[in-house]
Amino acid sequence: MDAVIEKPVFRGASTGEPVSRLTRTEQDIRAALAEEPSWFRQINVSLPPYEDEVAVFQQNLDAHCTVNRHREAIAEALDYFDDRLIAGHFRDCDRALRQLQVAKLASSVMVSILGITIRAKTLKGRAIFFERAFQEIARRKGKKYASELLAKYR
Repeated sequence: MDAVIEKPVFRGASTGEPVSRLTRTEQDIRAALAEEPSWFRQINVSLPPYEDEVAVFQQNLDAHCTVNRHREAIAEALDYFDDRLIAGHFRDCDRALRQLQVAKLASSVMVSILGITIRAKTLKGRAIFFERAFQEIARRKGKKYASELLAKYR
């Protein structure tokens, strides 16, 4: 018994000539390869300088603190600083510590940030963040409370 393979033939819309399915698929693939890949369009976004991860990090912390999801904010802060300190990206940590807005953060988040960055006491941004955090906690709960809370994080 012989096998018969039928090859469907389609007529081209403009010329009326037969076009095989295989030829049409090759043309579609070539056209798709010539186009800009979809992942390229998603990545090719220009951000203003330093409107990058620090701004996104601040927005995420603010959002978590606004809806009283302090544990999520703490987890995000710990991940952010721990990853950068381990990688030796001290300049990024310093910049983030200088730019964080303590008025929008919960006290527990500020204490957690001071705790994770305690091994980087030499960063000037950490000293600035400590002073701002101290002032904010003192404003919210009193100077004595702030002194006792932050005594081991100086």
